[in-house]
Amino acid sequence: MIDLATFDAESLARLNRVSRQAEELTGDYFQLSSFGPRRYLYDVATAGGLSPDEVASDAFAQLCRYVASSPSPGDRDRPGRYYRICLQDANIIEAVHRVDGRFSLDTLLCYIMTHELIHIVRFERFQHPFRTDPQGREAEELRVHALTYDILERLEDPGMTSLLDYYQTHRIPRCL
Repeated sequence: MIDLATFDAESLARLNRVSRQAEELTGDYFQLSSFGPRRYLYDVATAGGLSPDEVASDAFAQLCRYVASSPSPGDRDRPGRYYRICLQDANIIEAVHRVDGRFSLDTLLCYIMTHELIHIVRFERFQHPFRTDPQGREAEELRVHALTYDILERLEDPGMTSLLDYYQTHRIPRCL
């Protein structure tokens, strides 16, 4: 297990590129003009910039919501809250090693970022509450995994196809 693995400079550069792609894909799907700060205020943090509350040992990412500081007089349209996508570097790196070349770090990051951006859109559109009980959270995760699949299946990328196949159980309800 790689407990202390963190993204290197090359991985961080890839993350920036992939994040822009995920914004574009998610924005197109939801017919948004942009993910600009007046619409959806968020940032991305990796292991080196996470507070203890932002660490999730059993996930690729955790989405945290915070209250934005008071807007300056010219910034009244800015959202009153912002989100932080807290990437769990070690879990992501370990998953890429575990699949032995079936998909790349870029592919997994694209999936994760698209998934988290869908959550932000759904929360901000009041399609699902940010705080909910465990059953509601699990149902929302299945819904968001299905939406992520709908967005990413259109890419003509064998690595993404492999990833979507590998994680197909994440979007299928479990039988009781």
